[in-house]
Amino acid sequence: MPPFSRGGCVACILLGFPLTIKRTMAAGRHAVQTRNTIMTSFQWLLILFVTVPLLEIYVLIKLGSLIGAVPTIAFVVLTAMVGAKLVQAQGLVALTKVRLALDRGEVPAVPMLEGVFLLVAGALLLTPGFFTDALGFVALVPSLRQRAIGWLLRRMVVETVSPGSERRGSRTIEGEFRRHD
Repeated sequence: MPPFSRGGCVACILLGFPLTIKRTMAAGRHAVQTRNTIMTSFQWLLILFVTVPLLEIYVLIKLGSLIGAVPTIAFVVLTAMVGAKLVQAQGLVALTKVRLALDRGEVPAVPMLEGVFLLVAGALLLTPGFFTDALGFVALVPSLRQRAIGWLLRRMVVETVSPGSERRGSRTIEGEFRRHD
């Protein structure tokens, strides 16, 4: 049975959260729901912090039984070192993009989001394990990172207000105020 079949994901079922995908009519987006209520951030984090370590332990044990304990540990350390160098190099490029955008007077939204992705990639690569390393290396691929950032920006509402400009619907009333007691 696939993990996300009719009954929901395995970890969610074990924790008592049967998932169903429900299409919302107004927004046209999918919402993950549990028994008529949307899952809270706490429930998602609980699933994440339970499943990822269990998956990492499983992969480490399987790989350790195939190639041995010392090569497995060496491979984990090697991926962390290589990942740290890649994150450092790409982070400096992202920082340069932020500075150039600021020098042009633009809002550096995309370069800043790239920096956030690189920060997450670095944390994933420094976390011992192969699953998190794979996710970290995926976040280091510039084309995939750009796609993810584009996807996020299409779903976000960004409102910029410059000093002195008025927002739609707001009204400024100027005057003086004195209190007489």
